[in-house]
Amino acid sequence: MSQAIAQGSGLFPDIHLSPVARNSAFVVNGAASSTGKEIQDKILEIAYDYKNVISFEESIFSPAAFFNSHLKELESNKIQESRIQQKKRLPMLLAEVDEIASECSVADWDGYDAPPLEVKSISYAKLFMTSIIEHGIVLPDEIDAESSGYMAMSWINNGYDVAFSVNPAGIVEWGGISPNGHIYGDAKLGEDNSIPKEVISALLTIHSA
Repeated sequence: MSQAIAQGSGLFPDIHLSPVARNSAFVVNGAASSTGKEIQDKILEIAYDYKNVISFEESIFSPAAFFNSHLKELESNKIQESRIQQKKRLPMLLAEVDEIASECSVADWDGYDAPPLEVKSISYAKLFMTSIIEHGIVLPDEIDAESSGYMAMSWINNGYDVAFSVNPAGIVEWGGISPNGHIYGDAKLGEDNSIPKEVISALLTIHSA
């Protein structure tokens, strides 16, 4: 089926190809393919079955749009897969938090006059880990008690070793090392205890390193 026949027969009433699309050449190994027209005709035939699903002009004849669309789909699938995996791991980490909280519930638990772990910091740590999963972020590599009385959650990846904690006032504090030196920051949880965008950005940077 030629392009002219496809357009003139009424099979593609909603498709209007741009001059670039109409005149685009198929190139193989740097040279125009002798079967370019046949390939184009085949694409048109296949597209007929999907003409109500895809935007023919933007998908098939625009490589950038085509690949960007598929990259977004792959990214979405990857985030969904990460969420499923992390949700399976979450109960074990929450149990670990409870175990650490029990061991560090009295003063001088570290032998160096550390205060007991703050109850609010423990609750915030659980909330923090539960919430970040929805952003496609992996759970921490390590969980431990800090001598300050807060629960620390650490992410270690490709030169990053950064600990995050949430104090009783709902302030997320983080600090550690990166490939470019020391990093640190703080940001307050939202009114609904949502994770601040600065924290999400920092975690995504570490996670994607």
